[in-house]
Amino acid sequence: MVYACGLIGKTLEYSVSPVIFRTFCEEAGVEGDYCRVELPTEEAFRDFVKCGLIEGPFVGFNVTIPYKEAAYALSNVHGSDAERTGAVNTLSIENGKLRGDNTDVFGFVRSAQEHLIDAARNVALVVGAGGAARAVLAALEELGFTRALVLNRSLERAVRMTKELAHRLKLPIETVADEAAVRELCEAGTLDVLVNATPVGMKGGAPGMPVSESILDLVSPHGLVVDLIYNPPETNLLRNARRRSIKNLNGVGMLVWQAARSFEIWTGILPDTKRALQRVNEVLA
Repeated sequence: MVYACGLIGKTLEYSVSPVIFRTFCEEAGVEGDYCRVELPTEEAFRDFVKCGLIEGPFVGFNVTIPYKEAAYALSNVHGSDAERTGAVNTLSIENGKLRGDNTDVFGFVRSAQEHLIDAARNVALVVGAGGAARAVLAALEELGFTRALVLNRSLERAVRMTKELAHRLKLPIETVADEAAVRELCEAGTLDVLVNATPVGMKGGAPGMPVSESILDLVSPHGLVVDLIYNPPETNLLRNARRRSIKNLNGVGMLVWQAARSFEIWTGILPDTKRALQRVNEVLA
């Protein structure tokens, strides 16, 4: 069997997902290929999934910004992490029905857990309110965090997400209006993890940092700063965290682990990730 898969999103110029998938195919000894499909609208996204997956030759798609919530709405059947997040990043066909899974939760947990060994797991700040932020919040619950704050450029979108996740997750989540509100809630050194789940800082995208440098002063000396962006490998956020001697992590590990879980959904094989991690880092170097 030839596994035809792909990545759907709005802007995919800098994606390295094809490298990961092809490496997994080599490791597993299966035939397959992986394409990138840029679609400008949600309507185009729905039409392409119908033609390419429901009626067409593809066995699965990964979904990225900004279509993860639309993928959830389009799916007939949902995996448990998709139900917990209300977002889907992996589509497949199961018994003739469109199935939506969220492998980002698995990816974040596997990539972050070893870096959190010395950290307390009390308060987390998540910047963003899209599909990636939803997955991070579910992963933080799984990792044992007791409280999460959500900061987003659009307060209305953040409030809407927080209200919805209150019915899906047990993790207490609080929306904060701005950075001043974050400072009121967190004294210096009391924030255990900070996660950027926005595209700010991505290569070819919006420059700068998703938060002010001073927010990094709130992070515990044993805490962790995570930027889900992987291209460039070191964003301004991570660079400033490193300068403060704060442990930091980019999105490569999460990317590869979520891809491994997606590959398992499509092929039944959970691949080894070491070679794929090495290849991605070589491409990004």
